[in-house]
Amino acid sequence: MDKQAKKINNKITLLFLSLTGFIAPCINLVYLPVLSTLAEDFNTTIPIITLGITLTLFPAGIGLFVGGSTSDFIGRKRVLIACFLIFNLATLGCIFTKDITIFLILRVAHAFVIRAALPTAFASLIDISNSSNRGKYLSVIIFALLSGVVIGPFLGGIISEMFGWRGIFVFLLIYGSIVNISYIFLKETNQNLKKVTFGKLIFSWIRPFKFLKNKICSVLVICQGISFASLMFIMICIPLIGKNVYNLTDSQIGLLYLPSGVGGLISSFLSGRIIDYFYTKKYQTLGSRLIIPVVGYMCFSVLLIAIGYTIKQNLILFMVQCFVFDFFYTSSMNGLQAFLFGLIPNETSSLSALLSLSESVFGFFSTQYGSMINHENLHLSYFGFFSLCIICALCLIIILRKYWNIKENDHNQHGKNDNTGVDGNRKQDNMENECTEIGDTRDILELKNIEQRTEKDSSKKSKQSQENQPIFNQNNLENEFN
Repeated sequence: MDKQAKKINNKITLLFLSLTGFIAPCINLVYLPVLSTLAEDFNTTIPIITLGITLTLFPAGIGLFVGGSTSDFIGRKRVLIACFLIFNLATLGCIFTKDITIFLILRVAHAFVIRAALPTAFASLIDISNSSNRGKYLSVIIFALLSGVVIGPFLGGIISEMFGWRGIFVFLLIYGSIVNISYIFLKETNQNLKKVTFGKLIFSWIRPFKFLKNKICSVLVICQGISFASLMFIMICIPLIGKNVYNLTDSQIGLLYLPSGVGGLISSFLSGRIIDYFYTKKYQTLGSRLIIPVVGYMCFSVLLIAIGYTIKQNLILFMVQCFVFDFFYTSSMNGLQAFLFGLIPNETSSLSALLSLSESVFGFFSTQYGSMINHENLHLSYFGFFSLCIICALCLIIILRKYWNIKENDHNQHGKNDNTGVDGNRKQDNMENECTEIGDTRDILELKNIEQRTEKDSSKKSKQSQENQPIFNQNNLENEFN
């Protein structure tokens, strides 16, 4: 009965954790179709309104560092409740404020607390799962995340057209309140809380930066940031082109995001299996995980050029290109992360936070740039992103060649085999240390003298045996002759 009750409790916990996963991408994506509407209502420009997205990216990256590590010390439940309490208060402020500065500050608070709640939700999932059902539980939250990507923009456009843009934040307030109340009644999942000290807490926040010392890791982190910047540039151009060129409504602009979301959703299911096939059955090397990222970067680099020339010419063709672009982007991201997690094992959370921070930094500049450029020369900007992505693809090819013949287990044990040549010296040092613990250094000298004497005695005996051996053989031969 206890096991059955625990199983039911875990499923309920998983349900509310998946609600957290759904809302994480929605807070920005529901906001995209109404950029022009917000600019008119606040009597400001599109670049200023776009700050509501760009300013959220960097705090969101920091939130990923803070949330998961803090929950290790004070518990998952407290962090989740605090995050959604602040989220609801910030949402309430967004509903009633008429000042664009206050609105942007509240948006920053939105992003920080939701991104802090996301790794905490994943940590809670690890707490309640085991090796037999962990994959199933993870697939639920990942499906919720991708569903937020697909549904978020369309949902924002529909709500804005029916109730105005403030209706979006009313929806977020109701949603956040339900999740917040649910976490109050759920049990704490982390049963092994660490002793909290301010120093340990700060160190846990900055610890992921140490991996930037690894040159390969740094290159991969930059590549991930550039590819995400390309995606965000497309995302920010959609509502601006849809409003200014095609005169679309908010709900119609929201529909333009559906192909991109569906492409990423399909890729997330297919790419993982293909990457595992190359690694486990086909090539079985660490470098084989980069086959998909190399192909993906080259494909969506070409698509960037095509999108730049067709975004204002053919809307249907543009939507098809967005589907293909997001398909290759998601598969490349999955392959790059699989390689990085194999390169530096047992550091998944730190590396994930580092990749997310890179996406936030590059996405910040890309999104703000997309809202400020002259859309008459939009193809030139896409050519710039094409050039950066091609450089990333070339870097990945170099890394692939370096690790093509290296297996993951061999790479993880690489550092252990470097010191085997000095095992004899280490044994001798250990013997000397043992002697010094028992007596003093004279014992060592005496031992060495004894070894030298025995060696001399053995050498003398061997010489004598060599001298006597021929005589013995000669006498034997004479006897045999007689």
